[in-house]
Amino acid sequence: MSIVRTYNLNVNQRMLANQAFEIVNDKFLTRINDISLSVIGSDKLLEVENICGDIEWQDRNHRPRKFKIRIDTTQTYVMFVRTVLHELVHLKQFAKGELMYHLRENVVSWRPHREKIVRYKPTTDYWDLPWEIEAHGREIGLLRLLTDKHDEWRYLHKE
Repeated sequence: MSIVRTYNLNVNQRMLANQAFEIVNDKFLTRINDISLSVIGSDKLLEVENICGDIEWQDRNHRPRKFKIRIDTTQTYVMFVRTVLHELVHLKQFAKGELMYHLRENVVSWRPHREKIVRYKPTTDYWDLPWEIEAHGREIGLLRLLTDKHDEWRYLHKE
């Protein structure tokens, strides 16, 4: 059973985070039942770190199961949920072993769909990283799935 915990989020943000996880879980993680996710809100991420959100695994490097998402709570709801969905795509990538950080070597390996492993150094441009390309692309489609399933958010895909 997967568990989602939220901290420092308002009622709507909590609902969006849980529903976003439900969408990603149903689409990508049906064979993985033991995900533990904490979504932690902050009103300073954009201001202090110049990021909308990030994710990190909390337990192990290879196919982790415990994750923490930090998300800036000052974003509009549409940007908030897109950021959560983006980070949840990374959760999928980590949990399935597609994306892995090698801390000692300071490289990241990418292996989607059991293809050949490709290693990337930290100097690679963000917009050229295949895991970021996937996350940015999928966040739009996942937002559409969420708004189609939950009428109360239907307006979000029009913003």
